[in-house]
Amino acid sequence: ARLLGLLLVAYPVWLFSHWRPLFGTTLIVTVFVGWGLVAAVLFWVDFKNWDRAMLRPKDLFVSEIVWLSSLLILAWIRSYNPEIEGMWKGGGSEKFMDLNFINSILMSQQFPPQDNWFHGFPINYYYYGYYLCAVMVKLTGVLPHVGYNLMTVTVYALAINGLWGLLRNLNCKMVWSALGVFLAFLATNLKTAWLGLTLSSQEQMWIPWRSSRVIDLETDRTINEFPWFSFLWNDLHGHLSALPIEVGILALCWGMIVSLGSV
Repeated sequence: ARLLGLLLVAYPVWLFSHWRPLFGTTLIVTVFVGWGLVAAVLFWVDFKNWDRAMLRPKDLFVSEIVWLSSLLILAWIRSYNPEIEGMWKGGGSEKFMDLNFINSILMSQQFPPQDNWFHGFPINYYYYGYYLCAVMVKLTGVLPHVGYNLMTVTVYALAINGLWGLLRNLNCKMVWSALGVFLAFLATNLKTAWLGLTLSSQEQMWIPWRSSRVIDLETDRTINEFPWFSFLWNDLHGHLSALPIEVGILALCWGMIVSLGSV
């Protein structure tokens, strides 16, 4: 529901902003309030059927705990290194680029948004994940660099909560649902464990980076980034922002299968 709410607000705003120079807080709040009124009317009209939402109150409660705990845990971790910088403890980072695209969208009234670093030209990059962050920044009124970190935390919580809900709807027991969430968004690859055993305490600061490059030779290198690395590294790229949407698509596919009576 949270992911759907974000997309239902963001997508109409995106369309209107291509039509006229309308992107800004006024349009976003208008769409937000509009959908809120629609939701209130639907709730009132269909109130007698809402008791079905409470058929599994324990699941509803646990789902909220999963959402809140994942949000707070990553927010706590991010609080130790919230800087938006080009270097991370000696390692490369692309946060400056990410934040520039967010600022470019925030400063644009009509889309496609103009690139602050390439004046007179639109952003020549897939930017919808940055756009979702910009919408949240406009809606909440926080500073862009604060919104950047909050977006990472929100994406993480949305992805975990979505996968938890999907696994529970697949009738997985809670322990297996928790294992699925762990393997998808918390587990690392085997190189992480190997580096933890073989590197000195001074070198262990490199574990996140080196574990994301399984083949790391002077003449060759592969990029093997896994979700937990990406959330720790905090580069707000498209492959990170898309994770909850990917989980949502899986849930939608499962819902279609169930509605067709295939299972």
